Amino acid sequence: MSVLCCLLILLGGLSACGSPAPAAKEPTLKVSTSVPDLSRHLKVPAALSAVTWAARPQGAVGLGPTDLELVAWFPRPDSGFVNLDAALPPRPGPPFSPPTALLAAAHAPQGPFTAARDGAAFETNTWTVVGVAESPDGLLVYAVSR
Repeated sequence: MSVLCCLLILLGGLSACGSPAPAAKEPTLKVSTSVPDLSRHLKVPAALSAVTWAARPQGAVGLGPTDLELVAWFPRPDSGFVNLDAALPPRPGPPFSPPTALLAAAHAPQGPFTAARDGAAFETNTWTVVGVAESPDGLLVYAVSR
């Protein structure tokens, strides 16, 4: 009986060794215009009310948790942003360059971005803001999960 069990274990181990590893899936892209859905990921200052955002896994999707990257485009309202400097103070230095594939998915312009802003107001325990850039047409936020 014990010989039969050993033989079955050995055969099971050999067949597992010969099977190919599962192929990595292509990253899936989520696009939304919902501020409440975005608020599950980032803090959204009250001065910002309309948004189009896109999120996708970074790299290949496999087993286990996957880091995400997110771009949110807040179009400038006709009346302008109210109290934007208080919520997102200007930051010295040039604006960042976000991933162009996510920009297209979020219907955000490719630029030019004229000013950088401090993104701390958007951060949560699970997301880091890489950059916030302003253009004449709106505000762009790029964040990655921790």
